[in-house]
Amino acid sequence: LAERDRLEAARRAFDFEGAARKCLEPLAGDEDERVDAALQAPVHKVLADGKSAQVTGKEARRLRPGQWLVDEIINFYFQLLQERDAAVAEKRAELQLRSGSSSSNRGAPDAAASAAADDTSGPTAAATTSVHRSSHFFNSFFITKLSGTDGTEYNYDNVRRWTKKFDLFEKRFVFAPVNVGNMHWTLLMIDVQRRKIRYFDSMGSRGTSYLRAVLRYLEDEHQNKKKAPLPDRDEWMLVETTDDTPRQHNGFDCGVFTLFCAHFAALGVDPGFDQSDMPRLRRRLMLSILDGAIPI
Repeated sequence: LAERDRLEAARRAFDFEGAARKCLEPLAGDEDERVDAALQAPVHKVLADGKSAQVTGKEARRLRPGQWLVDEIINFYFQLLQERDAAVAEKRAELQLRSGSSSSNRGAPDAAASAAADDTSGPTAAATTSVHRSSHFFNSFFITKLSGTDGTEYNYDNVRRWTKKFDLFEKRFVFAPVNVGNMHWTLLMIDVQRRKIRYFDSMGSRGTSYLRAVLRYLEDEHQNKKKAPLPDRDEWMLVETTDDTPRQHNGFDCGVFTLFCAHFAALGVDPGFDQSDMPRLRRRLMLSILDGAIPI
């Protein structure tokens, strides 16, 4: 019975790595045709109209090989990541509900339910049906408003109201793309519950000024919203770009690296791609924008 429960748990567990790696799968024939048409669309044709950005043929052309990504592409995909986060949470809650129902039918505890409750490997949703937490994805203007284009012009008041609808300290992860000097994209990730702030740069820079700015932001945010100093401030770790962060081998793919570092990390999975994947990932970005969803 115990072995059967373990097999049942394995079957029901959400496959975070599998969901993350779907972006590396080849496109189907009809999908390739749709992407080709979008990449050749007239510049003024609206291809996708999202909550945070609109993508026309002009922006879509930035997904052709050799092009630098613009804010509209970054922000549209970040909105899709936000929606995927909610979809994953809903799926996990459904799996837990099924696990609980089947365990009561068997008259024995279900391993999948306890495994899901203990799991901290991926993003989660704060809801009455789940103990898990959701993540948040800021747009590309947040860090520039907070700390300028080089991380040294700190101004909390510029972003004080950006969290008026949610409690940042109840989140699992918080992500923010960074436009460095209007010439390079990088990524900041806050692992709220583990007290880590991490920087991803496909060119390998350390990101020290941005990491310090975000820690200072957390101090100000906690004082402003909670009316108290940030607890255990000295326990927060600033993690500069690590050696295993995927690296670009040219001067134009930084935006794609940034988006897919967030794509993987938001599921608690180490980024599993490299420069050779860029042509496929550019097309996958275009397809997700056209579909208005990231497959899970």
